Amino acid sequence: MGAGIEIHVATHKQTGFPLDPGYVPIHAGRGIAEVDLGIRGDDTGDNISSRNPHFCELTALYWIWKNSDAAIKGLVHYRRHFIPKARMAPIGLIGVAASDDFDEFSDGYDMILPDKITLTDPGSGAPQTVERQYDATAVGFDLVLTRAVLEEFHAPYIPYWDFVMRNCKLHPYNIMIARAEVFDAYCAWLFDILFRLEPQIPFRDYPPYEARVFGFLAERLLNVWVGRHRTSCRVAFRPVGMLP
Repeated sequence: MGAGIEIHVATHKQTGFPLDPGYVPIHAGRGIAEVDLGIRGDDTGDNISSRNPHFCELTALYWIWKNSDAAIKGLVHYRRHFIPKARMAPIGLIGVAASDDFDEFSDGYDMILPDKITLTDPGSGAPQTVERQYDATAVGFDLVLTRAVLEEFHAPYIPYWDFVMRNCKLHPYNIMIARAEVFDAYCAWLFDILFRLEPQIPFRDYPPYEARVFGFLAERLLNVWVGRHRTSCRVAFRPVGMLP
């Protein structure tokens, strides 16, 4: 399965995909799905497909980490794609970058992330910190547990966690494209934290939305990892387009 670039498009339903050899649709959660979409699933090889209700697109991220040997690996969503600089993917979808449009890697960058978004209070529209926004939309105590795991097992990341929590901006969506060694290093760190948290968080008792806790936490943790490695990992940023 070796390739120069392999950008997986995570989906849970049949939809349009880029007709571009660098894009590979992947059915996230296929191991527990009622319908086979007829595309690559995240339930082969080393996988956590059955955890999809709580890990969301991270089941696809894990599959890519463990099973793809592409030199450059990526994950986007069926509706969220990086927009093109110059070349669009040859499909009927507007605003999707072709897989050969990511010249950031030839320019020496190691990772591409979405532009930051500013979190706001839904009532007032005022900027809202990452910590306050999480507390308002999910189970805030899970942040306390996450910080404790970082402090015990990944203490050098604590200043970056605290900075992200106090900030109002975030690279969102758990989507990225990165050189394989960077992608794999991030995933090894991320899943070590999440698997340590899994027995501590009573996510099976949460309502369906809040039960997606590990996907939510990863969205914050990606920003922590990037902050810690900003001097050794060159990160470029692109806007993300939302398809209908």
